[in-house]
Amino acid sequence: MAPRHGRTPVALFGCGTWATKHWIPELVQLSRWNVIDLTLIDKWKSRDCPDEITVLQRNGIIRYLDWETFSTCEHPPQWKIAYVVTSPSAHYYVIKSLLQKVPALRVIVCEKPCGDSIKQAFEIYKACPHHGVTILIADHYLLRPGLQYLLYDPAVLNSIGTPTEVIALINEAGKGGPRQSVIADLVVHLLDILLILFPESHFLVDDAYTAQISEEEKSYPETFVLVIGRLILQDGSQVRCHIQGGKRLSNDNKSIKFIGPKGQLQLDLIENSLTLKLVSGEEVHLKWEPEWSYGKLILKSLSLI
Repeated sequence: MAPRHGRTPVALFGCGTWATKHWIPELVQLSRWNVIDLTLIDKWKSRDCPDEITVLQRNGIIRYLDWETFSTCEHPPQWKIAYVVTSPSAHYYVIKSLLQKVPALRVIVCEKPCGDSIKQAFEIYKACPHHGVTILIADHYLLRPGLQYLLYDPAVLNSIGTPTEVIALINEAGKGGPRQSVIADLVVHLLDILLILFPESHFLVDDAYTAQISEEEKSYPETFVLVIGRLILQDGSQVRCHIQGGKRLSNDNKSIKFIGPKGQLQLDLIENSLTLKLVSGEEVHLKWEPEWSYGKLILKSLSLI
């Protein structure tokens, strides 16, 4: 299919709950503004599409392809950007298919973790540059207002001095949420935050503990994980780290505390708040509305082509 004149051709793979809530509204708006030519790809045959997708297609706002049609198409699509928001188990196969079938592709934005194993993730990481493709990993916690504030003004975190300890938690109550391992689903979020706040650093694991629960004769892998390690900063200094992730626990707790010689800084990822307490007695508390968007990441991807 030839792209509409003047628009950047893009594709979104996966139209599940997460994509419908957080990706499709942003992309559809850009399509309405004639910025992109949007194609949605999922498992349904056209006749079985949800009503909202059928209406968008009928009104010329999107195109729709089922996965089988994409897999067997004779003429390569002209997409410049692909957003991969399928289930994690499909990431590897979708990206490999894109690299093989879409030579015009220049950017892939994929939800973590890009595969079922570290081997698959590294294979994707190496394959994309070989095909002239930039890959970006989407992590919605990095788009939260508190994180964006720290990235915009590094002096805030620097005010506590070089951290000596980090305590990072993402615990989720209830029975909802993904069923995959909490290492892939939760700990990756916390490591992303640490590595982006401290560029050129790397993380060493000293010890790790996992636990699992069974419900109605079903076992869920690694329902809880505790990782004890060290963040090695660019200057060689080491930060002790306690990283905890869990699902279906008694209380929601999503926070990161940075402890340094001059004070402490805590991010609350539920309340979208930041609290700074210095040993000098000064305290600062900031709070934002509980809103975030993939819009910034989408615009970043458009700037890369």
